Amino acid sequence: MTRQPLTEYREIGRYQCLGHDSFGPFKIAGGIQKGYPDESELQAAVEFYKNL
Repeated sequence: MTRQPLTEYREIGRYQCLGHDSFGPFKIAGGIQKGYPDESELQAAVEFYKNL
């Protein structure tokens, strides 16, 4: 069974936080934004999800 591509959607919320990035040239230096997401950001994401 093949699935039809999603053609439209309704956004019900959005959450953003920093995250460890080790893509491309950042990999040489070991990445940037180390330590993210931290515990408080993870808890905020859980609360956001619960309130959707």
